[in-house]
Amino acid sequence: VMLISTESRRSWSIFRQYMTNDDRLSGWKEIADHLKRSVRSVQRWEQDLGLPVQRVKTRSGQVVYASRAELDDWLINA
Repeated sequence: VMLISTESRRSWSIFRQYMTNDDRLSGWKEIADHLKRSVRSVQRWEQDLGLPVQRVKTRSGQVVYASRAELDDWLINA
């Protein structure tokens, strides 16, 4: 039996909500394409400048996703 923490359940709930929303971008490539920058640039922006991306831990690593609206707002106000 695999136990899932409350935090993990909450993250998956948020992830599923984004996955059903047309506003979501899934993965660094989609995020980079939306911002018209390289994957490496947007990864650096997340680390250094607080680009609003979310992560969900999986058995094989992490899933990264973001909201188009949040990214656009971040660009305007950055």
